[in-house]
Amino acid sequence: MASSKNTPLPEIQGLEFPPDRLKMKSLGDFLYHEGPLLSHVVNEKNENYLMLWAGQDAQYNRWLLSKTTLDLLHQYFQKRMNLREVILSNPDGFVYFVDIDNDIVWRRAYLVENSSIESESLPGENSYFGTTFYEEYAYQLKSSLESHFARQQKVYETIEPEAAHVMEPPSDNAYRKKNK
Repeated sequence: MASSKNTPLPEIQGLEFPPDRLKMKSLGDFLYHEGPLLSHVVNEKNENYLMLWAGQDAQYNRWLLSKTTLDLLHQYFQKRMNLREVILSNPDGFVYFVDIDNDIVWRRAYLVENSSIESESLPGENSYFGTTFYEEYAYQLKSSLESHFARQQKVYETIEPEAAHVMEPPSDNAYRKKNK
């Protein structure tokens, strides 16, 4: 997955676009060793992304940005999916690769369809969430998602097809059927 500083980064087969179109804010790191390796970031619309270090050369550090969902993150934390599966299951069907220079300036960005991602750019098959080496932020998010998904939800269909589902109706007696 990683390139050596002496070897140029492989050419990306994707659509290049100006990197300033990607405005991301870091929420926290999952993995960190002499710098972040896997981070949780959001865009301007507050959509969740994973930002995975994918290699380096003398000029750039390359990062893979993959949109994710709370459900995919929960599946990862529960070890039901590995990181590779989470990335390839992203809701967009594509990822971004970003080359960032040593001054932390985003220099190049590419949109790459999932089917065109080079295998070397993806985490391995055994990239499951572990109980060691992860940063505190990862454990806090895991705990928060466990609470979120532990809530029992009851879904009741509404009469009109366009109407939204009703979640958790009031538990008082006002909605019980009256006996005649």
